[in-house]
Amino acid sequence: MSTRNTCAALLATLWLGACSTPQPMLDQANQGAALSMALQAELVNFRQVQADIAQQRMDSIRQLVSTMATYQADAEFDERVSKLAGNTATAKLFKDLQTLADSRSTDEQAMLKELADMQEQLAKLLQPLPDNTQALDATQRQLAAMGHELPWKERLKVVSTFAKAVNKSVKANRQKLQDNQDNKSNITTNNTGDEAP
Repeated sequence: MSTRNTCAALLATLWLGACSTPQPMLDQANQGAALSMALQAELVNFRQVQADIAQQRMDSIRQLVSTMATYQADAEFDERVSKLAGNTATAKLFKDLQTLADSRSTDEQAMLKELADMQEQLAKLLQPLPDNTQALDATQRQLAAMGHELPWKERLKVVSTFAKAVNKSVKANRQKLQDNQDNKSNITTNNTGDEAP
C-alpha cells in the first residue's frame, strides 16, 4: 500500500511538471481583465458626459427664465411710461398684445406640460446605467488571477486536496460495498436457515 501511494505521488509530481496552463488560456484571461478595466473607464466617462449634459440643460433653462423675467419687467415699465405720457391708444394696443401673448404663453405651458410628461416617460426608459464598479472589480481580480501560472506549491496543494478527496470517496464506496455484501450474506443465511426445517 505504501509503495502504491509513493508511486501515485511520484506520478502526480511528474504530471504537474509536464503540465502547465496553455498560453492561449492565460492570454484570454489577461485580455478579459484588460477589457473589463477599459469598460469601467468608459462607464466613468459616460457618466461624466451625462452629468455635463444635465448641467448644460439646467444652465440653459436658468438663462431662459432670466431673459423672460427681464423682458416682463421692461414691458411693464414701458406700459407705465406710456400711460404717464397719456398715450392711451398705445396702452390699449399694448394691453391687447399682452393678452394675446398671455394666451400664447398658456398654449406654450400646455405644450411644455405635455413635453414634460413625455420626458418623464422617456427618463423611465433611459435611466442611467447602474453602478457596477464592484462587479467589474471582482471580474478583473478573477480574470487577472487566471492570467497567471500557479506556483508549484499551489499546484501540489490542489493535487493533494484532490487526491485526498478521491481517496476518501474510494474508502467510503468500499465501505458501502462491504456493507452491502455483508447484508446480502445475512439475508441469504437467514433465508436458507428458514427453509431448512
